[in-house]
Amino acid sequence: MTEVLSRKQAWLFAAAVVIGLLLFAFGLFSIGDKQQLWNGTFNITMKVGNAAGLEPGTRVRIQGVPAGQVASIEQPVQRGGDLLVTLKLDGRCRALLGQDARAEIKPEGLLGGKVIDIFPGSPGSETLAEHAIIPGREDSLADDLKKLASESHQTLEDVRKLSEHMKSLSVRSEKAVKEIEGLTSDLREGKGVLGQEVLSTIKQVRDTSQSVQFGFDAMKQLPLVGKHVDPNTKLLVRPGMDKVVGVFTEAELFHEGRSVFHPEGVEQLRAWAAKTLPGTKLSGSEVVIVSYTDPNYPDQRAAEILTQEQAEAIRTYLTDHHGIHKTGTFSRRTVHAIGMGTRVAPGMTASPSTPLRRIEIIIFAPAGTLS
Repeated sequence: MTEVLSRKQAWLFAAAVVIGLLLFAFGLFSIGDKQQLWNGTFNITMKVGNAAGLEPGTRVRIQGVPAGQVASIEQPVQRGGDLLVTLKLDGRCRALLGQDARAEIKPEGLLGGKVIDIFPGSPGSETLAEHAIIPGREDSLADDLKKLASESHQTLEDVRKLSEHMKSLSVRSEKAVKEIEGLTSDLREGKGVLGQEVLSTIKQVRDTSQSVQFGFDAMKQLPLVGKHVDPNTKLLVRPGMDKVVGVFTEAELFHEGRSVFHPEGVEQLRAWAAKTLPGTKLSGSEVVIVSYTDPNYPDQRAAEILTQEQAEAIRTYLTDHHGIHKTGTFSRRTVHAIGMGTRVAPGMTASPSTPLRRIEIIIFAPAGTLS
């Protein structure tokens, strides 16, 4: 009886050992697969001005999908230079990255750490080489928060001034209401000096308007006077105003022949807005965004559509991201978007150095307000 029990125990012990070894091997391969030990890896380098929140082991994603981690962070050689962050990626992801790939450092959750997202680039670009360097940048949310903090003090000051102004208006409005009630009574009954003058003026205006209408009808028949001024010329030619002009070629902002920005184009507009807008948000100012294309463009109607969409795309971006339409907390200004197609700029002689396919951002302001 004792011998049979010993054999069963031996078999059970052997089975437990085999199962334990299998579980150990499965766990080892699972961990190795998660750490990309069996798939092979390749390294690329991200160049960035600030690596705050990054450390070895920080997760790296490609289009939101986990793809690797930060291997090391190298300090710049020169003072104020860019840092070099080595990214260790899964070898299977290599074919997904093109030479125009770029990276962005983003917060992971509201209170979490950082994560690096890689944008793989355009489908037609060549595959990214081993140890290649790609551009990186921080998420724009931090810049927006800094800008919001810097504007908060001015906003509070504007609110205080508005409150004081409202109090003053309340006192003055009560007095104005009483005066208006008296004037309304005189006007309605035709009494008093003002009432009699208004009735007399209305009669004169009625007679004069008929004469003026007859005059306009006659002038419309004249060959020169009857032609109206092109509305685009009125917007672009303003001899009595100061102006600031930003000029960009189509290639600097858009993909050729399209109204879609490329990444460098967005950076160009962001840099121009940061440099120009702070000193030009003036009362009485207006913005005109005008797009031109080659006069030899084969289809004039298509050229008008293309340039109009390019101008509107720039207006939308500068309005949504840089508040080009704002001159204060509550005040706004008009921002026009004009597509000139194959037409040339009115009132100007074309210069050989002027690019044919270009976009001009013109800020008009009252004379003497722009330095």
